[in-house]
Amino acid sequence: MSIAAMQSFARLRAGGDSTVGDRLAMLRDHRSRLAERIRSLQQNAAALDEKIDHDERLLDEQPGTDHV
Repeated sequence: MSIAAMQSFARLRAGGDSTVGDRLAMLRDHRSRLAERIRSLQQNAAALDEKIDHDERLLDEQPGTDHV
């Protein structure tokens, strides 16, 4: 959540229980965006793992090459 969004949330919270619906909407929106970012990062990590595995296989196929 951006600093501006956190400040907006804090102002809503200071407004008391009458703002709970708006706060909940902000939190749900933030959670949704966070979940999408996590999915994207997991896809990036999986692609990176595939590239690492590929290059490790290539290295293993080279004669006289030891690696850790």
